[in-house]
Amino acid sequence: MSLPEIPGYRILRQISEGKRSKLYLAEQESLSRQVALKVLSDEFYRDPAFKKRFIDEGKSAAQLNHPNILAVFDIGSVAGFPYIATEYLPGGTLRDRLKSPLEPSAALRVAREIAAALEFSHRHGIAHRDIKPVNIMFRVDGSAVLADPGVVSAAEQNQKLSIGSPHYMSPEQVQAMPVDLRSDFYTLGVVLFEMLTGKLPFDHDDPFQVAAKHLSDPLPKLPQSLARFQPLLDRLLAKDVADRPADALALIAALDALADNAATGAVSVAATPKKASSSAARPVQKPPPPSPSLSETAVVQRMPAASELAATTTMPNPTLVVEREDVARSAGPAPTDPARPRARKPKPRWPALLAALLLLAAIVVGAVWLLGGKADVPVVDRPGEARPQAAQLSGSQAADPTRPEVERWLAEAREQFNRNQILTPEDDNAVLSYKRALKLDPSNAQALQGLEEVVARIDTTVTELISRGDMANARLALTRALAYFPERERFKLLERRLSPES
Repeated sequence: MSLPEIPGYRILRQISEGKRSKLYLAEQESLSRQVALKVLSDEFYRDPAFKKRFIDEGKSAAQLNHPNILAVFDIGSVAGFPYIATEYLPGGTLRDRLKSPLEPSAALRVAREIAAALEFSHRHGIAHRDIKPVNIMFRVDGSAVLADPGVVSAAEQNQKLSIGSPHYMSPEQVQAMPVDLRSDFYTLGVVLFEMLTGKLPFDHDDPFQVAAKHLSDPLPKLPQSLARFQPLLDRLLAKDVADRPADALALIAALDALADNAATGAVSVAATPKKASSSAARPVQKPPPPSPSLSETAVVQRMPAASELAATTTMPNPTLVVEREDVARSAGPAPTDPARPRARKPKPRWPALLAALLLLAAIVVGAVWLLGGKADVPVVDRPGEARPQAAQLSGSQAADPTRPEVERWLAEAREQFNRNQILTPEDDNAVLSYKRALKLDPSNAQALQGLEEVVARIDTTVTELISRGDMANARLALTRALAYFPERERFKLLERRLSPES
């Protein structure tokens, strides 16, 4: 078999051959480095639409510079045959390692690294839609790398394209229905199940039977030794897309919680799913561990910018995904009581004590003054009391015991806004913190101004999504926004603009 000749590259050998392309090991002569060359096969070369898709896939992948995503070095064409040059990873693929189940810790690590890759690609509007063991590769240091990214962009998500392999397809892919970025979570769930058990969750010799199983068969139960993974897999492999994780950050938090529980010997307790907050940390950072099980933490979301507002609701990103319960809640009140402080941040007692002491001091001073005494009567004689602060507080502040609580919510709202936690997670976002401050102080100028900044950010994000043609994610983002701001005329106008009749 003759090897192709591509200027600038010395082909060393063929690595593999698939239906759509052939993969070669080559040396990039200008840099004297080994690369993998992916060349379109003869059959698909004659299909102009697929040739364009092949090149677009490479261009999309080239935008993604992430340690867990295969790097693209070059895209070109020779004699009409397009090719893509990527980094060469000699560590093999996950398929090579699945001769038997992986250790749970190893499976968690691989899933976590692929979830980080998905978070990054989703944030850039790129869905993979073909996650399977052969597309998960390994560097020499053992870290997992997602290959062949960029199969479809966020703007193409509504197209009925059934990309994928039968064993690793989501129910919506099987039915050739429109998909969103959460389809990737389903297929990663299939891979995680296979890593843990050495078996596919839905298997049959007939691919049509495999497809039917994806649509109707319940997820097999894991053995008792792996039972702690069941809540997570139940969410990942949910038939209804709304029951899956809302975004990759929520998935990362759930995987980290499982890893933490394993390290500490904690046992995951299955419970009725309920929403809880997740970290808004970047994927390379470890979010604060949520409750022990995914059932308890339920997978939550965060909010992105035009890129992110759609996938989570953390600016900037292209994917706000609103879970079904959130959409149903849009006609009701805010998801949580703005006045109730969260249990994980206990309300400090010293502000109330200080306020009481200051109030008492004011009464004593006032009485002395009215009786003709001097104003320099000692107010507090005990050392360590906060007498100096009293001189700095205005009379209204000293007499208002809620002031420290208002300041705390304002500070938290500013931090959440800066972290792009605009509308999500549902009980840990800037909107709720500003509303909590306003519940205590309805005329607080900082809180009112903060909400206006939030509205402006959402407006910009939704408008940008619409201009990019990403109507599905724009609708999802707007649905979440209207749940908090149902009377905003600007949002109503955008809603009419997005209605199918318009």
